[in-house]
Amino acid sequence: MNDQLLDKWLNGKLSPSEMEALKADPVFMEYLKIDSFMKRLDVPSQESSEGLKALKTALESKKKKTIFRLQPWMKVAAAAIIIFAVSYFYNASLSENFSTQLAESVQFYLPDSSQVILNENSKLSFQESTWDQNRNLSLDGEAYFEVRKGATFEVNSEHGTVTVLGTKFNIFDRNEQFEVVCYEGSVGVRFNETYLELLPGDVAVLKEGLLISEKNHTSKPSWIKNESSFEDTSLSLVLAELKSIYSVNIITENIDVDLHYTGSFTNLDLETALETITLPMGLRYSIENKNVILFANN
Repeated sequence: MNDQLLDKWLNGKLSPSEMEALKADPVFMEYLKIDSFMKRLDVPSQESSEGLKALKTALESKKKKTIFRLQPWMKVAAAAIIIFAVSYFYNASLSENFSTQLAESVQFYLPDSSQVILNENSKLSFQESTWDQNRNLSLDGEAYFEVRKGATFEVNSEHGTVTVLGTKFNIFDRNEQFEVVCYEGSVGVRFNETYLELLPGDVAVLKEGLLISEKNHTSKPSWIKNESSFEDTSLSLVLAELKSIYSVNIITENIDVDLHYTGSFTNLDLETALETITLPMGLRYSIENKNVILFANN
């Protein structure tokens, strides 16, 4: 093979006529197959550039040495090694992603054997290949954690960061509502410049732009039992959660959605959930296809 033409091809300086000359060489066709495979993969630029440098260095070295012709089986083996290396670096760059749909939850384990239960309509991701150096998770929605003793990591969500050390806790971050409940051990919760350390029974909740501490009286989150619970929460946020769980449109007529609600509703039956919300607040409701209409009782 013409090494000068190959080097120009690697640097993108090959003319159309020179390209045709290279294509006539069967060895170059093997290079094209490998190049085509690598372009179909979303390989990080660092690995690609490093591989290109290595190949160019090998070509320079080859010019100073006796030319060694690869046998057909060697070409296949070389291509297989390159493909394996590319696949390895590509897979190592991927994140572990877990997501749930409506009325679905999933249980899985982190690399340190900590257990996670991801609630419906939620997403969680982390980098498994670098877990020992970078123990950061990203959460969108709600998840319950039972952390193995001695394990440490951080959970980042839209409204805050939770620092973990051997504990059981729940994070809810959706519809502008952020809440962290500690059931066992301790967790640190940070929002902007505010930091709270929670012990068992403590709750960190975001209210009117401030992270405040409250008390919790349950041993596990109610959603694990297919319920959604609220403590002194505005009706607008309660209805937003109802909308998310049952995939319905909520229409309110002459209702103050800033009123606060304390209680629970089931995640299994829409009408039962609506009765649980409306009866204590003196409201009525009607269901028309995917629309739920709430109105005052008078």
